[in-house]
Amino acid sequence: MSTSTTAILIINISLAAFLAVGLTPLFVWWERRISAFMQDRTGPNRCNIGPLRLGGLIQSFADMLKLIFKEDFTPAHIKYKFLFSIAPALVFICSFLTFATIPFADNLVIDGKAHIMQAVPNELGIMWFLAFAGLSIYGIILGGYSSNSKYGLLGSIRAAAQVISYEAAMVLAVISMILSYGSIHLTDIVNAQQGTFFGIIPMWGIFIQPIAAIIFIVCSFAETNRAPFDIAEGESEIVAGYHT
Repeated sequence: MSTSTTAILIINISLAAFLAVGLTPLFVWWERRISAFMQDRTGPNRCNIGPLRLGGLIQSFADMLKLIFKEDFTPAHIKYKFLFSIAPALVFICSFLTFATIPFADNLVIDGKAHIMQAVPNELGIMWFLAFAGLSIYGIILGGYSSNSKYGLLGSIRAAAQVISYEAAMVLAVISMILSYGSIHLTDIVNAQQGTFFGIIPMWGIFIQPIAAIIFIVCSFAETNRAPFDIAEGESEIVAGYHT
């Protein structure tokens, strides 16, 4: 492997790690503020560093620090402690690897050789994304099964069933985009959206396949168990489900 290839690979991996971990507080803040706006409430705005509140953004960083310093606790009644420990790691690894196929720029040509600007350069494109998104189900099931709790097991089964069911519709939406742009490579799909449709409408996927875009957005909310697709949590009947 040449020096330039190694340097580009390190840069891509660093960018993927930054997007997967470093932007999480920002994404959480976006969700909280947008949800608060939709529900006609204030949202987080009290946590501060001296006079700095940043519209509630400090709350997200406080939550991140809280998670870092939390005790890694395993209840005594857990039968399969190894599975209980690797379940969240499996979910995180699968989620992180979905970022690995996202192109950060167009193909970079150095000395006549094209370098794919992805953390893990491969020819699978969107198929890599769908494969690892589906593998996260195993982490959910392992977590519920190894918890030795009927509430946790029910919560994991409901979460896995919801993910699988909505993934079917999500894959169909993605296939419609592949048919529209004629490629499974995300770089090609991004480049294909630079032009215009009929000279006026941008060649964005949301305009080319509006129904598929709506289906994909709805399925994304369902995959992340966000309201109104929070049946896996089930506060009233399974004691907050997967939280057990």
